[in-house]
Amino acid sequence: MAAEIWEEEGEKPLLEYVQEIKSQLQMVWEDIRSQMERAQSKQKSYYDQGAKARQLQPNDKVLILRPSSESKLLAKWQGPYTVLKPVSPVTYLIELSKNPKRVQIYHINLLKKWVEPTMSVTAAATGFMVTPEKPLDIELCPTNPDTSSERPQVNPDIPEPQQRQLDCLLAQHTSFFSGKPGKTTLIQHHIRTPEGQTVRPGPYRIPEARRHLIEKEIKTML
Repeated sequence: MAAEIWEEEGEKPLLEYVQEIKSQLQMVWEDIRSQMERAQSKQKSYYDQGAKARQLQPNDKVLILRPSSESKLLAKWQGPYTVLKPVSPVTYLIELSKNPKRVQIYHINLLKKWVEPTMSVTAAATGFMVTPEKPLDIELCPTNPDTSSERPQVNPDIPEPQQRQLDCLLAQHTSFFSGKPGKTTLIQHHIRTPEGQTVRPGPYRIPEARRHLIEKEIKTML
C-alpha cells in the first residue's frame, strides 16, 4: 500500500514548486510589511509628540546646521541663506551663493528661520538717529574690601566735636566697620526648607580661567 501511494504521488513539477514557494514568500512579505507599517506609525506618533509644524516661504532667510570648517564632527548654524522654493512638505531648495550659483536641498530639521535684528530709532528733524541703550546703573561691591579707601560716611549735620568723636571711634574699631564680612553670635537666622525635600544643587564645572580668581575670593572671605 505504501508503495502504491508513493508511486501515485510522484514528484511535483519544478514550475509548480516554484510558484508555490513564490506564493508563500508573498504571503510572508505582506505580513512583514503590515507589521513594519504598524511599528513605524507607532514610533512616528511618539517622535512627533513635541514636534511643531513649520513652513518656509520663498525668499525667506534661514540658518543652516552645517558641519563646521574646524571639524567635520562639529556642526553649527551658518548663514543666513535664501529659500528658493519648497521641494516637498519637509524639504526646501536653498541658495548657498549667487556667484557662482550654488543650490542644495535641506530638510526642515536642519533649517531655522533668520530674524533680522531690530534697532530702536527715533525720528529727528534732519533724519533718523539711533537711540543707544541706556547702561544699567548697578552698584558693584569692591572685590577686596581691605584695600577699599572708602570709610563710613558721617552726617555733615552733626556738630564738629561729635564728628571728631565718631572718627576716633571708627579708627579704634576698624574691624567692626570693615567691608569684609564678619561673624556674630548675637543673632541667628534659620533657613527653613520644605519637609521631605532635599535641596541638592547640580554640579557645575568651574572654567579653568576663573578657578584661580574664585579660590582667591574664597580665601579672602574665610
